[in-house]
Amino acid sequence: MGPTGKMLSPVGNASPEEIADEFSAQILDTRAAYDMILFETMFDLREALIAVASARKHASVPVAATLTFMKNPARFFTIMGDDPALSMRKLQAAGAGIVGANCTIASAEMLELARALRESTDLPLLCQPNAASPASWTAARCTIRHPRTSPPTPSRSSPRASTLLAAVAARRRVSYRKSQPG
Repeated sequence: MGPTGKMLSPVGNASPEEIADEFSAQILDTRAAYDMILFETMFDLREALIAVASARKHASVPVAATLTFMKNPARFFTIMGDDPALSMRKLQAAGAGIVGANCTIASAEMLELARALRESTDLPLLCQPNAASPASWTAARCTIRHPRTSPPTPSRSSPRASTLLAAVAARRRVSYRKSQPG
C-alpha cells in the first residue's frame, strides 16, 4: 500500500484518525488475501507510523515499511524532512519487521542510503531504487485493486514482471536464475 494522498498538518488538513481509518479499511478489506503487508513510497514518517500501527492492530502478518528519500549534498531526507536513521528506529518501535527505502533515487544513491540505514537498525532492509533518477516529478493516481476480483496487469516492458505477476495471481513461487553465458 502506498500513501493515502492526504496530507497531515501543517501541510494538509487530514487528521491522524482519518489516515488510520483509510489504512484500516484497506487492511480489513483484504486481510485474508496476503502473507505480508508492505507500505511503500511513504514520504511522511507520521503517515507511515499510522499505517504500521493500523496493520499491527488489524493483522497478524509481518509488516514492512519503506520511505522515499531524496538527497542533497549534505544528507538524505524525506520531502517532509524526516531523517533516515531516526525514521527506521521509529518504524521498528512501531512494529515494522522490515524497513527500508524505495523510489526517487537510483541504485548508487540507494546503496549509499542502505549502508546508512544498516547502521540504524538490525531489522531486514528492503531497498528498491529507481532504474534511474527521474528528470521531473508529476502527481500520479494510484488504483487500488482487490486481490480476489482484480487480476494483476502484467507490464508490457518486462517479461520477468509479467511472469511474477502471473505467479502471484496463481499463488505460485517463482525463482529466477542468471543466464549461463554461451
